Amino acid sequence: MLTPRYYARTIGAGAAATIQAYGRYISIVSISASTVFLSIDDDTPQQIISGTRLDCADRRYSRLSFFNTGGVPAVLILLLSEIEVADLRGDALLAAISASLAAIDIDTSAIDTKINTGNGHLVNILASTAAMVIDLAALEVLVTAGNVDLAALEVLLTNAITAVSTGGGTQVLTIATVDDAAGANQACREAFFWTPDADIHFTLGAGPADVNDPLVPANAPITIAINNTVLLQFWNQGGGNETVNIVWRN
Repeated sequence: MLTPRYYARTIGAGAAATIQAYGRYISIVSISASTVFLSIDDDTPQQIISGTRLDCADRRYSRLSFFNTGGVPAVLILLLSEIEVADLRGDALLAAISASLAAIDIDTSAIDTKINTGNGHLVNILASTAAMVIDLAALEVLVTAGNVDLAALEVLLTNAITAVSTGGGTQVLTIATVDDAAGANQACREAFFWTPDADIHFTLGAGPADVNDPLVPANAPITIAINNTVLLQFWNQGGGNETVNIVWRN
């Protein structure tokens, strides 16, 4: 039985994306401004919007095809499940999780190559992760970023599961125009950030961010499980100094 699972996809203007998954229910959590159509298996495509919920109880789907017919990229968050899931769109926590999933949606096609070419530390990491409770999404981002010291990565993973909650704090980044910045080197378990401006691009990992990374919506707090705020990377494409506010906790 398919456990309820979130999927996040960024679909370019005029592009298509396919998700191979079995299930009976489809919930469209959010779609950024664009026009997107959905085809279930080989059915005729139908337009979907944020909040669309589809009941396929009389059969199980195996393939979902999405088509972006709009002129801008679309960020799509959806929930697939074998059983009906309650509508939690009004829950602030769900909204924050959805925004985080969209922000960390990355191209993982190169992960296998990077893992195969890693140094001897990779063997130790793979053995350790079998017994660790870790944030798999954060691990994928760190590995995909490449060019990292795998020994240091092992230390970060160990700290992520042994940290004791001692409080938290805040950071305020002032970023000059056409420049990058990152959070401070502050160990944590979770952080959320927001910016009052609409010209800030964001990436997660070793960085630095640049103009090709996704834009952060203005005044829309984003929450993410992360073990150090230095992994929050930003780029200012605006015409003057702009700010990013970070709140972290252990």
